[in-house]
Amino acid sequence: MKFIFRHLWNNKLYSLIKISGLTIGMACALLAILFVRDENSYDRFHDKTSQLYRITTRIKEHGVDRIMGATGQIQGPAFAANIPEIKEYVRIMAGLSTNFIGDQKPLLVNYLYADENFFNVFSFPLLYGNPATALHELRSVVLTEQTALRFFGKSNVVGQTIKLEEGHGTETFLITAIAKKIPVHSSIQFEAVMPFKYLQTMFPDNHWLNPYLSTFVLLYPQADVRSVKNKFAQIFRKEAADQLTDAKMLPEQIQYGLQPITGIHLNIFDKGSSAVIDSGDLGEGSIMTYSYLLMGIAIFILVMACVNFLNLSIAGSLKRSKEIGIRKISGGTRIQIVWQFIVESAVLCGISYMLATMLVVGVLPIFNQLAQKTISFSFPSDIVFFIYGLGLMGLCIIMVGLYPAIKLSLLNAVDVLYSRQKLSKKNLLSKGLTVLQFTLAVSLLVATMIYHRQMNFITQNDLGYNASGIIKIHLPNYRGINQQTISNLRNELISKPSIVQMANGDLTPSGSDLVLQGRQITVRQNKIDQFFLSTLEIQFLKGRNFSNDFGSDPEQSFIVNETFVKEGGIKNPVGRQITLTDGLGNNYTRTIVGVVKDFHYASLKEKINPLMFETGLSENIWIKLQKGKASVALPALEKIFKATFPDYYYQYDFMQDEISHQYANEQRWKQIVGYASALAIGICCIGLFGLAHFSTLKRTKEIGIRKVLGASAINISRLLSQGFLKLVLLAITIASPIAWYIMNNWLQNFSYRIVISWSDFIIPALTALIIALITVSSLALKAAVANPVTTLRSE
Repeated sequence: MKFIFRHLWNNKLYSLIKISGLTIGMACALLAILFVRDENSYDRFHDKTSQLYRITTRIKEHGVDRIMGATGQIQGPAFAANIPEIKEYVRIMAGLSTNFIGDQKPLLVNYLYADENFFNVFSFPLLYGNPATALHELRSVVLTEQTALRFFGKSNVVGQTIKLEEGHGTETFLITAIAKKIPVHSSIQFEAVMPFKYLQTMFPDNHWLNPYLSTFVLLYPQADVRSVKNKFAQIFRKEAADQLTDAKMLPEQIQYGLQPITGIHLNIFDKGSSAVIDSGDLGEGSIMTYSYLLMGIAIFILVMACVNFLNLSIAGSLKRSKEIGIRKISGGTRIQIVWQFIVESAVLCGISYMLATMLVVGVLPIFNQLAQKTISFSFPSDIVFFIYGLGLMGLCIIMVGLYPAIKLSLLNAVDVLYSRQKLSKKNLLSKGLTVLQFTLAVSLLVATMIYHRQMNFITQNDLGYNASGIIKIHLPNYRGINQQTISNLRNELISKPSIVQMANGDLTPSGSDLVLQGRQITVRQNKIDQFFLSTLEIQFLKGRNFSNDFGSDPEQSFIVNETFVKEGGIKNPVGRQITLTDGLGNNYTRTIVGVVKDFHYASLKEKINPLMFETGLSENIWIKLQKGKASVALPALEKIFKATFPDYYYQYDFMQDEISHQYANEQRWKQIVGYASALAIGICCIGLFGLAHFSTLKRTKEIGIRKVLGASAINISRLLSQGFLKLVLLAITIASPIAWYIMNNWLQNFSYRIVISWSDFIIPALTALIIALITVSSLALKAAVANPVTTLRSE
């Protein structure tokens, strides 16, 4: 060991390059391991995790194959009654929020409906209350500890009442239990739970073809999942026969499956490659692509660091060959020599691993912020993570230590000492590894360039309306909001100099299938007032806006977008009377009074669908503020709103923030990929610097002779640089088509996307070339301007 550390100290520069590269590579790999482990840890805290499944519905209709984590109300009881493998079922309708009033304090609360066995099937422990009876009463409610503290300032409030607005208006519910804080790694998130039977008093539903909620089944331990799914099909054919006939559908168009609860967060479905995924009411969760992407980036960077290590080890093999020859003549065996070099690599990898672990601890808060995680680890409580780390270190030792050790152990002692052993063989392996390294780096640079351009395109593209200075506020759902209330609120608001206008309307409701002139189209229907379109500055192509001057507008008129006209095949749309048929077969006739330009009401990942505006009251108001007057307008707005609705929560959202939120994941990964590219090119340059430095030292005598014979500093610099630059150019040639293929496929996820241009390849290529040129030329020039007399004397 003493000899090993002395060797590392005598070669400080190369040891530092190896350690720094491996430290960065291992740190990236460790962060990726933490991320992937976190992504796969969701929903594993339940006592009955291995037996819990969510029923999925796969529908093939109108040429679209869609799979969703949802069913209707009837599937759970129907399947449980006929399939003995099902022990229990629980229906959950989540993703809901409404106004709760507790201790005279109105707040927005996220809640869900669940069957009364919810707390027995799932492992959400209660601080207070009985899990078996907590949801037994019709008007009972279970709050989380945090929700109770928000309202009452204490957690034990069992037996107290709370009001909420739902269904029949404002009703009073009895608090029957308090749940502990919901784990972060739970796909089922809530602040309150209400009985499913209360939902059924408002919306009883026995329809098989209407999936909108989650149904979980608890299977017996010995149950065969495939057999259960086959029985789903048999029961569905029998029970839903009449509904299928009415809907003119075949039983084969709808299939039911089982999704393990641990697959919900990552949207792991039993699906075909063409199926469109609908996550269901539990939220979008995540996708395996993020884990693959981060792990791929980490592997890229680690491989580059290992390439640096190998290149420097191979380049230094000639320098150490005489040492090996002497050791062999002195009686050293091949195994001893292999072991020596493996131990040297292990020492460097061990140092790198310790530094990488410290680096991970330092950057973990930044990484958590980027990835929107709450990852943490500590020793010895997180021993599994450190076992992963040791495994990673072992892999690195094999990757960087085994080949140089075996190669050097095979040297012939006599040939080496007489300088007859040719080690390099034109350095083909070293050159190949350098090309591989820069291929990975340039691919990342190109991907980053295209990724940034696409993100800028979708975030800065003209949406077709002006969201600047507009805020949205939700109104009470069940207060019987009328036109007079809206008019009074508008008049009071626009009387303030800092407020320009107020409009009432919807912008992004879900679409519904309608039949128009024999064509089935998916239409997004919106209720708005006469001020809505002008407030958002949505432009008219033809016709007029709604107006109080036209008394027939509320019942007979609507405004459509360009896509509605195109997909409906309507010529001369303004003044045209058309008949629409909804999914229940009801017909209604309206007259088109205006056509607006297409605008992006949803993410640019989605195409613009047909859009239809009708006059009517909405639960949202949109307020246009004077530019630069938000600090004045917001307090005035809050005061007016609370005076109008004293027992309703007040919360506003800037429209621009809502638009940005649509691309939050993409923006985060834009930063992660950008940092990864910087690290990749940095590691490449460190390795290139080490190789160039070694190459320059090896050719010191040659450089001195060339200078004596009249070679200029520029000629010598070009001589030393051109070999490395050729390798970089080859890497660019290989990387460009690979990066184009990957990024072109990724862009297909967006309905509106950039066109990949030559600049996406030229700029990264020039960047890689310039950085490589600066790295190599700095050493080449230093060697070229050295005094040849001193150089040759030293030789």
